[in-house]
Amino acid sequence: SRRAIFNGIREIIADELDIALPKLDAEVCFVDICDYLEIDLPAIIIEVERAFGIDISDAELEMLETVEELVDLVEEKIGVKEKI
Repeated sequence: SRRAIFNGIREIIADELDIALPKLDAEVCFVDICDYLEIDLPAIIIEVERAFGIDISDAELEMLETVEELVDLVEEKIGVKEKI
């Protein structure tokens, strides 16, 4: 489900950034959190790819700005169509 995708991505980001889950919502911007915490977005994407068994291209990666956009992309790639 879309909620499961969102929760899985939240857990990956929380682990990578070492922050609490409640601080992450769908509108969180990757640029802000990655710049602030000096973390590499590709490292997060690699974990998302592993967790969901998908591939995200460099072009797709460049277009991602928020957690919600990543959820949308994963949803599209695995074929889940449901609202959070």
